Order: sequence, then C-alpha cells, then structure tokens
Amino acid sequence: MLNYKHRIVLQSNSPTEFRAGCYTESWATVTTLWANVATMAMAENYQFKKGQQISNILIVMRYTTSIDKATCRFLYEGQTVHIMNVRDKHGKKKEIVIEGRVEDGT
Repeated sequence: MLNYKHRIVLQSNSPTEFRAGCYTESWATVTTLWANVATMAMAENYQFKKGQQISNILIVMRYTTSIDKATCRFLYEGQTVHIMNVRDKHGKKKEIVIEGRVEDGT
C-alpha cells in the first residue's frame, strides 16, 4: 500500500484574452492530491533577481497521465511549484516522480 502524507493542489493554466491579441494567465484548480514532498536543495539565483531563493522540490504520487509540465503547476503549503520534469518512478505505472522548483515571491 502506498502512503502519502502531503496534500497538493494541481492547477492548469488557461490563458484568457482580455483585449484583442492580449492574454493573461488564468490558473484553475484541477484537483487536490495526496503525495510525498521533499525539499532537495536551496540555492541563491542571481540571474533573475539578486538574492532570490530557489528550492528544488521532489514530489512522489500515484501514477497519472494528467500532468503536463507545460500547462500545469502545483500549490504546496502556500507556495507555487513550477514543474520541471515528470517521470514514471519504476516504469510500472504505479508512481510518478515530479521535480519542481519553488521561487520566493511566487
């Protein structure tokens, strides 16, 4: 039996047109899921904003094909997790591993 102890919210991006040819991001909740979440590392990123903290997050959850890293993100403990990679943990379609990134101020 698989035991997951963290609640995460899966969101999908649906760009909304607000003027002719101008779009804004519109995030909608798809579902709330159980998962295991671990912080992998923390680093300073000076490329975008001096002193910005970036945490790498590892999420393990039941297998699903509904996560598209180009159009989805997660919310976890009030933070936005940007999906960097999704893979089948053991190639048996039981669990997936999601590598994500949390930036301060997102």
